[in-house]
Amino acid sequence: MRNELPKGWVRTTLGEVCAMNPRMPFDDPMPEHTEVSFVPMAAVEEESGRLDSSQIRTLGSVRRGYTPFSENDVIFAKITPCMENGKIALATGLKNGVGYGSTEFFVFRPYEGLLPRFVLHFLLQPSFRETAARQMSGASGQKRVPANYLFTHEFSLPPTREQERILAKLDAALSSLERAEAAARRAQERVKRYRAAVLHAAVTGELTRGWRDAYWKNKKDKVETGNAQLQGLLATRREHWEESESERRRFAGKKLTDDRWKVGYPTPTPPTVDLPELPDAWTWISIDQLASAVTSGSRGWKDYYSPDGPLFIRSQDIRSDKLDLAEVAHVRPPQASEGRRTQIKLGDLLVTITGANVGRAAVVETELSEAYVSQHVGLIRFVDTRPVQIAHIYITSPEDGRKRLLASAYGAGKPGLNLTNLRELSIPLPPFAEQIEIVREVQGRLSAADRLDTALQQQLERARATRESLLREAFAGRLVTQDSNDESASLLLERIRATREAQSEKMKGRRMSKSKVKAKTSGRRDLFSVLKENDGPMTPEQLFLAAGFKPPQVDQFYRELTLLRDKIREQKPIASQAKSWPLRAHVFLQLKSGAEK
Repeated sequence: MRNELPKGWVRTTLGEVCAMNPRMPFDDPMPEHTEVSFVPMAAVEEESGRLDSSQIRTLGSVRRGYTPFSENDVIFAKITPCMENGKIALATGLKNGVGYGSTEFFVFRPYEGLLPRFVLHFLLQPSFRETAARQMSGASGQKRVPANYLFTHEFSLPPTREQERILAKLDAALSSLERAEAAARRAQERVKRYRAAVLHAAVTGELTRGWRDAYWKNKKDKVETGNAQLQGLLATRREHWEESESERRRFAGKKLTDDRWKVGYPTPTPPTVDLPELPDAWTWISIDQLASAVTSGSRGWKDYYSPDGPLFIRSQDIRSDKLDLAEVAHVRPPQASEGRRTQIKLGDLLVTITGANVGRAAVVETELSEAYVSQHVGLIRFVDTRPVQIAHIYITSPEDGRKRLLASAYGAGKPGLNLTNLRELSIPLPPFAEQIEIVREVQGRLSAADRLDTALQQQLERARATRESLLREAFAGRLVTQDSNDESASLLLERIRATREAQSEKMKGRRMSKSKVKAKTSGRRDLFSVLKENDGPMTPEQLFLAAGFKPPQVDQFYRELTLLRDKIREQKPIASQAKSWPLRAHVFLQLKSGAEK
């Protein structure tokens, strides 16, 4: 059931009150050397309604291949994910009043009496964008909002004076919200810098400088240095290898008559040179020296969605440098050998090795009954689990381990790490007692930072909900009171229609003498003739293509379609039928019975 309109408002469509992808409003052509603003997609802010018009180009360099617009037009990103993210803006501050931008923009030019910022806020509504996203068509990653959906979308038009009152109230409320959001985001950035500073101080020894001085003073002769630990870890690593190798040989039926097979022990890669200086009693150790295994999942596990199978840990399951099992997938149990190699155990360190968030890391801190890693996750198993926390802290420190890992990542489009990169990474190794103190300090400080960050995120979510509520109330006519002295929107709509008709006649008059030549050269066909020849219903997209229109001619197409409105019957599906209609059509067009041109 449609909502009742506020008094003085009138129901219409976006395409009736706005020119869509209009021609530039200049009678005299501008010289090719004229400077104009250039607005790529990146220059449009998300959800703020603003754009950066500071890039300047000559008209001749952008006239072809870009979308033109003029001062106070509203530009709307039609492609995913830009549309969903709110890349919609009022074009202001344009050089010489002209801008050119991405071909992925639709342009709305409101007719006189409809305020451009009113249209801007209407398009920015989250509910509008969510509905538009469901109408998108095209290949994955390249989906776009159809022009006819926007053109025919219902629009409730208030009187101009009421638009002004609504915008005044919106401006005050939204400005306050924006200041609060900006403050929250600045605070989030400070929290982010604080976290990085804590991690850096932890792995350079600065965080525990005072503790270390006191501890050494009291227990100097009892402290096991990092170098002594290193020797012990290397001995333990060799013992692990010999045990697993002897087991492997016995399983293969080979007799162990002597110890000559032990010479096959793979010597671990030592720490790299040119490393920062560490505090006394600390030492550098490579992941290879710490680990009994460095591996990743098999590339052969393609069909891993098995609802009853073991857990399957993917790169997206490592969030905020923690293991997040909220949306974990499942895998069919692998073969025995593959399972032993890739099965996760308590104390393992997991590192994402491919994708946009390469280098994220998580410690397995709970016992998992059965879980395996995907090929996008590196698994590091330590010969002694005590250093795993300090290794995790180092790898997640933006200025330290993560920076080193990212520097070794390969591939520009989809950066990745290989297992050699993980093995060769060097880790600072403090005395075990100091490691315990470092972990305690880091966890305490980062837990406080996490609580603050959660509170700030909740503040941003509340601001977003408030913005959505304000816009919903504004376009339902409940944000300000109606004034009986305002001119009715029905009169405004009549003037807009008259303006559209006059502009259409003017454009037809300009082209009258050359219309036949243009029709032949452009390959365009008359809409009435196309509908008559088809002898059946057509979607606007089908009619648009069959008549030979090009994408920049959307507004011209709908102007010509408007001239036929008395001869055309529209069919719209009810909600329960919409999904079953061919092409998920929003509307079908067909000539009325007996219609004559």
